[in-house]
Amino acid sequence: MVLYLLSRKPGSRKLLRPNGLAARWNREDMPCRYLVDHPGMCPVESGLADVPPGIPPHYFIVPVEVPEGSIRYFREDELPEQWRAMPVSAVSRDFGSAHLGVADKLVLAFPSVRLSREWTYVLNLRHPLMKEVKIGVCYLAMR
Repeated sequence: MVLYLLSRKPGSRKLLRPNGLAARWNREDMPCRYLVDHPGMCPVESGLADVPPGIPPHYFIVPVEVPEGSIRYFREDELPEQWRAMPVSAVSRDFGSAHLGVADKLVLAFPSVRLSREWTYVLNLRHPLMKEVKIGVCYLAMR
């Protein structure tokens, strides 16, 4: 399956290194990367769609190919009560980090907080299948 991320630089394996940041589904000590399943979702999930004028110039869409069968989807009824909270709650960070720590799947898929029927994908950078992840040909997000 091909997933996507938004980057300030063209893609290379360096994009898949830990950045030490916490987000909705991970603590700082749990290295991962957030991906989406359509390039058009990159600015929405990264929050850039909320800040005019949109995607800054020279941002790149980076395709990331993950092995088939390597994704675990979570339904809303499986998630902690506070998973949609803003600001992000420790409850969702702990939940995601616990599942990343178990490492039973390379990618965890959570319902998007911003758009119904969409998904946010969390790539576990410590998973053994990371060696099979491929970076595709990158392209400028905006012309």
